[in-house]
Amino acid sequence: MSVKPPSCQEMNCRERVLRAIRFEHPDKIPLSYSVIAPELFRCGQRFIDLCKKYPNDFYDIDSVIKMPKRDTTNYRPDGSYYKEWTDEWGSVWVYFREEISGEVKRRFLMTGPNLRPSRCRPYPTLHAKIGND
Repeated sequence: MSVKPPSCQEMNCRERVLRAIRFEHPDKIPLSYSVIAPELFRCGQRFIDLCKKYPNDFYDIDSVIKMPKRDTTNYRPDGSYYKEWTDEWGSVWVYFREEISGEVKRRFLMTGPNLRPSRCRPYPTLHAKIGND
């Protein structure tokens, strides 16, 4: 049976994380996790309750985890999800799952109206990076 030192009893999150960083025997290993919208859509309040049962040591659950609003406008008749979005750089992104990171469909460098090949810097060569060894 291991006995915790008195200084490790009932730490708050900040103390726990700082002690872990300094290898000073926190009362438990600091816990961190990410919450993504699809999990909230799938599990709802049960997932939020689980997060509250096992609180994150790096942020306050109540201020971060909220049930997102569903995006009903980008579902196709067959039930699949498809959304295109253009960012501030002019790159076009496509999303195949609601609230999940998309992928670039058209890059700005390929479609930018002010792009001229003479303005682009050439890629450095491997030899230039390493030197003349």
